[in-house]
Amino acid sequence: MEHENSRIDSVTGLLSYNVLMTKVNEHIQQTLEEHNQKTFTAFLLIDIYRFTYINNIYGFKTGDDLLKFVGKTIKSMLKPTDVIDRVNADTFGIILTNLYDKKDVIEFIDKLKTVFKQQFSINGNAIVISMQIGIALIPEHGIGAEEVYTNADIALSEAKKRSEWNYVFFSYELKAKTIKFLHYKSMLEKAFTEDEFLLYYQPYFYTNGLCIAGFEALTRWKSKEHGIIPPMHFIPILEETGLIMKLETWLINQICKDLKRINKTKFFIDKMMPASINISPISFKHEDIYEKITKIVSWHKKGSKSSECGLSKQINIEITESTFLLEDPNKIIASLEQLKTSGFKISIDDFGTGYSSFSYLKDLPIAYLKIDISFVRHILDDKKSRSITKTIIELAHNLEMKTIAEGVETKEQFELLKSFGCDIIQGFWLAKPMPIDELIVFIGKWEEEKVKYLQ
Repeated sequence: MEHENSRIDSVTGLLSYNVLMTKVNEHIQQTLEEHNQKTFTAFLLIDIYRFTYINNIYGFKTGDDLLKFVGKTIKSMLKPTDVIDRVNADTFGIILTNLYDKKDVIEFIDKLKTVFKQQFSINGNAIVISMQIGIALIPEHGIGAEEVYTNADIALSEAKKRSEWNYVFFSYELKAKTIKFLHYKSMLEKAFTEDEFLLYYQPYFYTNGLCIAGFEALTRWKSKEHGIIPPMHFIPILEETGLIMKLETWLINQICKDLKRINKTKFFIDKMMPASINISPISFKHEDIYEKITKIVSWHKKGSKSSECGLSKQINIEITESTFLLEDPNKIIASLEQLKTSGFKISIDDFGTGYSSFSYLKDLPIAYLKIDISFVRHILDDKKSRSITKTIIELAHNLEMKTIAEGVETKEQFELLKSFGCDIIQGFWLAKPMPIDELIVFIGKWEEEKVKYLQ
């Protein structure tokens, strides 16, 4: 992280990072020398929640004036022995002195929350200021300024995974978790260069007749060091680091290659089967998803004899309900509308487990609702799961959408879902995820194989 070398921050007029670190070292030394000290010191890193969003909406001048206001306001709340500095774009470092208990830190944060809970007028703009805070105690969490800063930063990173006004005290368990995270991040970066990702496809089927309706593309990571690593262990890291966008670029390219290969087989002369891909909410936040997907698909259409088949019509975009918790849901809806206009189908994955807003649902260009496996798994023995599943199916049909039930593992589940009017099923009962070569063989044999499932 880069810091200013001057004594005074050019925007807020506060002390520089280097001066702050000197003062942290002074407090550490003082505490170590006074063995019977009843008080302690805390170092806080305070990050302004969604500051980038504020800058983008109201402009940099308003952003700078907001920083000045925040710095001045916090400084007025401090004791004469306390210290405040702006350590980077939207983060302040604070030394709180003469504390008797961790509760004193929490009381200070509560005071911050009380002071900033109201709207403030910054250059005529009504803005609510929120914060996220990481805390390291001196000298418990370090005997050097850089160590204390690093540990507070680890705590801040954890706080920023949560909502506004969250604060986290540093712990060595948290540091171990962070070290593990960084190790996995390094491994994942290496996985891209060494081509360690694989693509598997799991077919899904129409409930009426069990004809193949399409297949979902699922990423697998075959690490040379650790073997197959489940998606639940690496997808969250990809999302947190932003590498998920790189994986999705690879994924879309690979699907286009596989679809062109499938379209050349005898099984698809008269029909096109779609492939579903998951797009992370993180990608909608940081990329123009419409431009990215259409650019890749257009490139694969060039010079292809199967371009008439329309690759865009063979790709279903799956999103989760949490996508609409982002800062600008209207922008996301506009991107989805563009994708629909270009021929792509849109699905909401794991429906019913997250943020279900009917106000958005009625306006979304959605073709499919995917019923989460947690409902399907208990559909036979739990009345509430059964009722929720039936309600989702009825809701989807009333909104002119189709439903896909995930995790179907028995014929009994299939029969009940079919009686509810579910359109499509997916699960181990009919097919597990498989590589592209196995998928092509599977499709070729399915018309004969499906007979035993219909008996």
